[in-house]
Amino acid sequence: MGLIRRLGSGVAKNKADSTEGLIINIGVVNALILAFSLPLMVSVDMEVFDRLDFQCNLFEDMEFRKFAIFVMDQKDMGAYKPEAFSWNVVTGVNTTVNVKTILLQSPTVRAGRIRVGDDYQKNLKIASEALTVKFPMWQMRIWRGAQQSGQFWGSSDSFFLMSSLSTALLLAGIVVAMFLYVSFTLSPTHEEGNTGLAEWNRFGIPVVLLLYVMNVFAIVFFLVGLTILVAAYVPRLSQAVFVREVAMFGITIPFVGVGLLLAIVLTLKSCKAGELLERTSPV
Repeated sequence: MGLIRRLGSGVAKNKADSTEGLIINIGVVNALILAFSLPLMVSVDMEVFDRLDFQCNLFEDMEFRKFAIFVMDQKDMGAYKPEAFSWNVVTGVNTTVNVKTILLQSPTVRAGRIRVGDDYQKNLKIASEALTVKFPMWQMRIWRGAQQSGQFWGSSDSFFLMSSLSTALLLAGIVVAMFLYVSFTLSPTHEEGNTGLAEWNRFGIPVVLLLYVMNVFAIVFFLVGLTILVAAYVPRLSQAVFVREVAMFGITIPFVGVGLLLAIVLTLKSCKAGELLERTSPV
């Protein structure tokens, strides 16, 4: 609580504009991110989620692989005469692979855990690309509903989980910031002497700081959901690896962590310097 009082007194000495700026800033930032996260939840086409869920099911559920084989063996691929689905897929000049063999012989792997150089994951990606265009996705949705299978990390379930958490935190942050701004404006925080401002900051500043913490979590949830969605678009595993492992976990999160640590250190050093100055100053 000593640190909180020190932070509150520091803001009070800089007049009411500092506290007001903190409240307005967090509200604007939350609204800006919400403008991206909320439309993302409702604007993505169902085909994208079907592609993502189909790949996750093939990677992680052996029973779904057997179901996919059963469906494709029954499906008529001919335009003018009956024609069975060809399980042999061309992967190069005079090179083919049998998708059915891949599905039956490859072990289950985590779709959300991408590993470069994993032959099983590479082969399952080939199988997924070969079947996605031809497989009737409505049957996959019925199968998932009948099995009541749990969510797979990296599927549309996890995307909506991350996006929902992000949206909820952002909406809560906007509404609370609005309440705080109304309270700050109606309270005697702009009068001379800063008595009202100091008292408001004693309880208001911790809440404002909590809103900033909520905003950080909302951004992280939004970015994680975005990396899951990108995995539904990219045709190669290496592209998904770059987006998640390099861009997200290799650049964004480390830089955010360093910036947060730097901000905390500077705040602590400033508070300690202020305490030392008060102790050494003559009364």
